[in-house]
Amino acid sequence: TAAALKDHLTNFYDRLGRRPRRNRRRGWLVRRLATATAALGLSAMLWLLLASPVEPEQRVMTVPIVYRGLPEGWGIDDPAPHEARLSLFGTRRAFERLPPGKPPTVAIDLNRAVLGARTVKLSERGIQGLPEDLEVLSIEPETARVRVYRSRQVRVPVRLVTEGIPPAGLEVIGQETEPSQVTARFRDRGAQTFSAIPTRPIDLEGLTESTTLPVRLDPPADVEIVEPASGSVTATIRLAPRQEARANDAGTRR
Repeated sequence: TAAALKDHLTNFYDRLGRRPRRNRRRGWLVRRLATATAALGLSAMLWLLLASPVEPEQRVMTVPIVYRGLPEGWGIDDPAPHEARLSLFGTRRAFERLPPGKPPTVAIDLNRAVLGARTVKLSERGIQGLPEDLEVLSIEPETARVRVYRSRQVRVPVRLVTEGIPPAGLEVIGQETEPSQVTARFRDRGAQTFSAIPTRPIDLEGLTESTTLPVRLDPPADVEIVEPASGSVTATIRLAPRQEARANDAGTRR
């Protein structure tokens, strides 16, 4: 009938039109919900990155002490201490700006040093490599002890040192080093001088012929070898048959 046909068409158009519109509305809601969730997650990440490190904290760091600025020709005995403890205050973000493996240093300037023992104060002005937003609460110890001396740098001959005797039938007919002189620096004690810088001993018993070999210099404890920087020279030892052996050989040939 006409009424049944009308109902059939109405149901058909409902399935084609109304339901897709409801599906589109549901998809829009899903997209909005996903966008809101992503924004919330991003906000949480930014809070963790930016808001959490602002809480201040206090840390203690052990850093090296650097002694610098001595005039040319001056030196210091082994100073004490070699390290200082810094009590620092700041945010975690400020501490994270410290370069890994490169701690700050406390520098002591000795450009106005005087001869003899002296006590120098460790101050915040000497701290290097520290971010500006880290506050220094204290430095321990507060002072360091140094002994300043004047040094001299001179050219000194090398004395080649040997021990033992060559094997039977051989004798040393000459020895020398290259270079024959070295540059040494030592503490100035007025009339103190050095006639030569010795080498470490060379054992002649193990030599069977003329030999050239490197040998370490053996200066006194308070003498520094400046040149050559290696602290070594090249030694040459010349051997020859003993005179008695040569005379016996000549008599036998006659």
